[in-house]
Amino acid sequence: MDNFIEKYKIHLGLFLGLTIVFGGIILLSQKNILSELNEKMQSEEEIQVHNYEIENQDLKEKIAQLEEQIKILEEEKNTVSQEKESSTQGKININTADLSDLTVLSGIGPAKAQAIIDYRTLQNGFKNINEIQNVKGIGPKTFENIKNQISVD
Repeated sequence: MDNFIEKYKIHLGLFLGLTIVFGGIILLSQKNILSELNEKMQSEEEIQVHNYEIENQDLKEKIAQLEEQIKILEEEKNTVSQEKESSTQGKININTADLSDLTVLSGIGPAKAQAIIDYRTLQNGFKNINEIQNVKGIGPKTFENIKNQISVD
């Protein structure tokens, strides 16, 4: 056996040397592959972060637009409320007013407002404001309270 080892010592040394060299090459290539893979993953993460930043900016812009629309709607609502308030400061046409308009009048609740609407429907409208006294529940005292608030056009 010693003779066998002596005879193939050079071959065995070359084999071991080549195995070490090839093993080193394989380790280096794996290290390079892992390094490239790591760089690729970092690059993909950077792309995702960038995309999230863009989406975040888009969402912020949409929120700002919605807030502006809300502001405009609130301003329009306030304008409508002011117009409605100012219209109630004027005279109410008892021939065209709806239930809610009529209940704005002093001493006129929903029941009397409905009675006014029923009367004008049966009589084809009021000819003058004095005629409102013909509605059941509206006498001279109520008429005095509302005569400056109503009109017939």
